[in-house]
Amino acid sequence: MRPNPSNSGENKYIPHGAGAMTMEDGSRIEGIWRDSRALEGLKTYPNGDRYEGRFNNNLPNGYGILRQPDGVTFEGNWLNGSIVDGTEVNPEGEVYTGQFHNRQRHGIGQCSVNGDPIKSGKWELGQLVEGTGEIRGQREYEGNNFIG
Repeated sequence: MRPNPSNSGENKYIPHGAGAMTMEDGSRIEGIWRDSRALEGLKTYPNGDRYEGRFNNNLPNGYGILRQPDGVTFEGNWLNGSIVDGTEVNPEGEVYTGQFHNRQRHGIGQCSVNGDPIKSGKWELGQLVEGTGEIRGQREYEGNNFIG
């Protein structure tokens, strides 16, 4: 911590260097700080999510990994707290690589299981809307209408 020249009261010092801070929302960031802003470290959320990586304005920004308590992992590039492109891996072994919006598959991406592609194309809000895919592991489908 270093002195805050603009305030001599309760906030007499500002985080700077290695340290940890609990935020108003209950999350906690441990890492490297500059002028009250986390640059890099580990953020633990009240719901159990854990993000490790770079920050901007105390939000995930740049490269990072988010691990959820349910075993889902997001790894890739973050902007203002949201993953924009990278990889999602779930406990069942399904791997999605591509673009995201609000942690949902959105944009161009490919889904695979055990390294074998099963769905590829354009995604909107978590659903494949254009592209190719395997339905129930038995046959291939090409087109614009996918359900599930």
